[in-house]
Amino acid sequence: MSKAAIGKVAKKGAAGTKDNNSVVKALNTIANRGVDIGNGFYLIEIKHNTTAPAERKQPLVPMQPQKLPGIKPVPKEEIEHIFSMFMPSGAQPARNVTPEANTAFLTQLARNEKASIKRLAETGDLVNSRELAGLLGVTPQAVYKAVGDLRMFSLDAGGRNKLYPAFFADHGLERDQLETVCKELNHLPGTSKWQFFTTPRLSLSKKNPLDALRKGKFADVLAAAKAFKEA
Repeated sequence: MSKAAIGKVAKKGAAGTKDNNSVVKALNTIANRGVDIGNGFYLIEIKHNTTAPAERKQPLVPMQPQKLPGIKPVPKEEIEHIFSMFMPSGAQPARNVTPEANTAFLTQLARNEKASIKRLAETGDLVNSRELAGLLGVTPQAVYKAVGDLRMFSLDAGGRNKLYPAFFADHGLERDQLETVCKELNHLPGTSKWQFFTTPRLSLSKKNPLDALRKGKFADVLAAAKAFKEA
């Protein structure tokens, strides 16, 4: 039986605690899957230990906070709000979620993410390493190093394929400022970083961080990145 648990992934000092280590280990097992749904949230499918028959008999409780060691539960009302941000207008979260429906939902979210990345590649918003290196006048190895140093980031395009934001080569943006903001976002997933840079934010007068950087609002964007990382 599967359960879906939604939580914010903490990156700060608590990550080194025994409880959080056990959570990370559990979520990284091959039996578990997760999807980045944006706004700093992940939808995580957790498969129970098949050697625990008593636990398998427990009924699935949909849309309820799941207790995980070291991670503060998300209130039921907030879970429903999170779902509402990613559902069509007027749609309601399912109240009797079966394991099959849960798996289908996760799979569909993953498909949507892949389709979105494909569209961004077709429009030229995302490019491969050679294309970005050519635009920047550097080698692909320099691009890889920048990603390793957290000065740039990539998005998974399936298999071992990686795509990179073309805005790193935008002449209207200061590259050192972009790299500083990227480093502030630290180890957030590439999809979350993309969402941060391209989504209008109230703290930036409803501009997205890229437009704010073009307007010389570097300090404000850096503060927004810190808040986004810690949210």
